[in-house]
Amino acid sequence: MKVTINELTGTKRGMEVEIPAEVVASEMEKALEAYRRRARIPGFRSGKIPLSVVKQRFGKQVEGDVLQQLIEEYAHRALEENRILPIQHPVLDEYDYRQGQPFVFRTTFEVRPAVQVHDYRGLRVVRREAAVGEEKVRESLESLQERAARFTIQADRRAVEGDVVVGTLAGRFLEGKGKNFHDESITMTVGSERNHPEFNLHLKDITAGESRIFQVRYPQDYPSGVLAGRVVEYTLAAREVKVKELPALNDELAKELGEFPTLQALQEHVHQELERREKAAADAEAKDRILTELVEKNEFEVPESMVEAQMDRQTEDTVRMMIVQSIDPHHAEVNWREERETQQEGILVSGEEINVRLQQEARRQKISVSELKEQLARKGHLDGLERQLLREKALDFLLDQATISREG
Repeated sequence: MKVTINELTGTKRGMEVEIPAEVVASEMEKALEAYRRRARIPGFRSGKIPLSVVKQRFGKQVEGDVLQQLIEEYAHRALEENRILPIQHPVLDEYDYRQGQPFVFRTTFEVRPAVQVHDYRGLRVVRREAAVGEEKVRESLESLQERAARFTIQADRRAVEGDVVVGTLAGRFLEGKGKNFHDESITMTVGSERNHPEFNLHLKDITAGESRIFQVRYPQDYPSGVLAGRVVEYTLAAREVKVKELPALNDELAKELGEFPTLQALQEHVHQELERREKAAADAEAKDRILTELVEKNEFEVPESMVEAQMDRQTEDTVRMMIVQSIDPHHAEVNWREERETQQEGILVSGEEINVRLQQEARRQKISVSELKEQLARKGHLDGLERQLLREKALDFLLDQATISREG
């Protein structure tokens, strides 16, 4: 095999591979023989078809299969032997095949740019104070109190906002097509924002054993396609009205929620947890700013395929939370710069660190580590775990090296 690699641009390479004629001929013979064993042609016994007949009937198909196989195999081998790791699979540009002659094919591919990252120590960044006020602690405690609420049935009560109505619901489509339904079990909170306003209107003041019939006209742009533009008549039958009872914020509730001996211990735990989250959010914002400054200080050519791949994974929810998830081409640049820093500074991820992260995530998902590994492998994310940890350590390093001023 002869391999010639040419530098077309800073990140694009052209590769020409020449495969000896005898190798091609040998592969063609093997493929034809395999076809002869499998082929079914009227007038010939299975496995006894003359090779000339197989060539005449299947020659073009065999040739295409063999050339495709050779291109994939030898392109991979050429890259390995030359220690080249392309960003994406090489693209076949052209090939030249003549029987009895060496088989030549040409591909192009992109590589990551060779770049030395500069000026990443002492970057200036503003970091907001991760302060937690008493108001946030109180709101969190009230949220815990809400989650611990109990609901009791009150037979003669007329439902008010916040009460829970348990019963059945039937629906009949009066305008527009739809599937009518009968006596479906429901549990609805009176006044909930998740309810259609007409439901809240007719849930109010309802009592156990009472039924109400009402119509809802849904607009054409209603989010649910099965209801948009329809008019539905509902029959709502209440079986029970339940009243929410909030437990007192005291030592007993603290013990129930997490085996905290006192309410003060619970408050301290909540305060520490909120501080941890606020600090993590402030750090994330500071790292985002560092990455933005790093991009501005280190401009270089970014391979097109790298930018496209990053844009495919773009999600609007994380835009600007981390610049590496921005639709801006800087996304790809930052990932690469982080990697260069890990090489320049000798930042590594140990097997123990990977195992610790796997154990943490497994506990969070309430599954075994082996199940988590299988899950990650199935999704093709197992290798990404090490890259994620490496990235986190690189960002932590940049933040440690930065000159930080306080905000707020």
